[in-house]
This record gives sequence, structure tokens and C-alpha cells, in this order.
Amino acid sequence: MSHVLHDIEKQIVKALQSEPNLTEEQLVQKTKLSMDQIRRGVEWLRQKKLADVSETIKISSSLGKNGLDSLKNGLPERRLVNLVKDGPKTFDEIRSSLQGPDFNAAIANAKKNDWISIEKMETGSKISLKQEPVQTPEELMISTIGEKTISSNPLSMFPALKPLMERPDFIIQHEEKTKAVSLSEPGKKIDLEKLDSGAIDVEADVPHVHAARIHPLKDTINEIGKLLFI
Repeated sequence: MSHVLHDIEKQIVKALQSEPNLTEEQLVQKTKLSMDQIRRGVEWLRQKKLADVSETIKISSSLGKNGLDSLKNGLPERRLVNLVKDGPKTFDEIRSSLQGPDFNAAIANAKKNDWISIEKMETGSKISLKQEPVQTPEELMISTIGEKTISSNPLSMFPALKPLMERPDFIIQHEEKTKAVSLSEPGKKIDLEKLDSGAIDVEADVPHVHAARIHPLKDTINEIGKLLFI
């Protein structure tokens, strides 16, 4: 089947013939067309079943506000055990250093890690160090990410990714969608040199057409008048 292709389509086909799989951004660089022209041309080729388009989503992760704070100052549970290293502290004493949600998170996670013990006394509950804490998977994850943005594929292997994502504003995930364009089997068979060049240029100026012309009877009268005055 022969196809009539616009010049934009031809440039895209030519680029894909030299490199079979290109993103829209790479097509812009190779053809020097605008992104809008590339997207239109790719869609025209796709509708003619001359090109295939596949979309991939790349997910990456970085530390959020609370994650960056923990990178600098330590997780709330780590700051808690540092406070009780030199002896038990009351809840009020801990609250003076760990305020708001950090206090509750510190107590909950330190108890889960079996780092602290809580003793109820007449003067109030006291928190004491139960055992020397070791580095947790969450801490390793935070130090691994640091201030960088890292692909989530290797990060998914870390067991700490999910619990850190459950903490507010610790991990931020970013989605980047990429469209890859390739020629279909019919598209690969296109011979641009032999291709019909009679494509309609949808961007060309509209040709000037005279809206009216002299009536044939008027032409006759004018010709007779010229003969009378010879």
C-alpha cells in the first residue's frame, strides 16, 4: 500500500530508519523539529499504522522535608535514645527536645526496636535505655538516598522503603513518563525516495483565488467597442 506522507512524517521516518527506537525528545534533537510538530507527526504515523508508541514510567525517590531533617539530625527514635544515654528521663524532659509528632514517633519506634523501657513511677513515667541501639534499615535507607534523587528500582530491594514511605514527608516519589517511538512493520518498508511526493502541506498558505471574473457577454461588448474605434 502506498502512503502519502507530510514532510514532518518523512523526517520522523528518516530518523527512525537510522535509529529504530527513539523518544520524542531524541526525535526533536535529530530532526530539529519542534516538540509540537514531533507529537503531531508521530500521531499521524500511528493512525496510519506506520509507527508504534510505547510509554514507560520511571519512578525515582528523594527525601522529603522530614527525611532531610532526619539525615541531618537523626530519626526521632535515634534522638530519643541519645537523650536517655546518660540516665532515665521523664516524659516532660523528653518533650522539651522532641515536640509534636516527633515525640510519639520516637516512643513508638524506639519501643518497637526494643531500645527503651518505660517505668511508671509516682512522680511520673520515666524512659531509660534498655540496650545499645544499632543502625536500623530506615537509617541505612536515609543515608543511601542522602540529598540525591535515586531510581526506585534498586531502592525497592531495601525493606525499609515501605515503612519510611508510611511516615509523613520522609520519602517523595517522582514519576517521569517517556514515550518511545518505533516504526511498525509496514513503516519499516517505506522507501522515502520512491514515496509519492504529492502530500498536502497542511501548513502551507492558502492559494490566492480571484473571487469573480468578467462575464462572457461583457467580454464580447468590450471587443465590439474596440473594433468600432479602430
